[in-house]
Amino acid sequence: MSGFILSLIFCSLMHPVHISSLNIEYNDSRKAFIVSFKMNKEDLESAVQFKYNKIVKILENEDNNEADKWVNSYILDNFALIINDKDKTRNKLKFVSKSTDNESLWFIYEYKFNGKLKSVVVKNRILQDLYMDQVNLLIFTYREIQNAFKLRYNENVAEIDLKKVS
Repeated sequence: MSGFILSLIFCSLMHPVHISSLNIEYNDSRKAFIVSFKMNKEDLESAVQFKYNKIVKILENEDNNEADKWVNSYILDNFALIINDKDKTRNKLKFVSKSTDNESLWFIYEYKFNGKLKSVVVKNRILQDLYMDQVNLLIFTYREIQNAFKLRYNENVAEIDLKKVS
């Protein structure tokens, strides 16, 4: 455990800015929200190890079912997309793809939705269990409406009122 703590301290010294991004965009032709997470690969691997005590290595552009399973669990445990006061994230958020480069990781999901959109609440606590200074940027787009938010450790919920849009 002390080795893990030392590696966390070393990682935080290597890149002292802790920022991830989340893009949620509605695609009319697919009748779905496309949900894209971008985060630091080493931070995500450390978060999975911290939360589940599992060491994972996310491989560049390759399938790794064991690592992908733990990363997916981590995302679902730390993210919620609540539409019209209903949280169906675990049932409706479907993994689409991932890609990586040397430092960043993108996980893409799809959330099918066809109906009248009244309200959206986004909860994003990703990586905030590791870093209290973690900032999760959110860009939400629904048709012609776009909203941007900075979600921090104790302020990790964004409420989007869309009653006038649908």
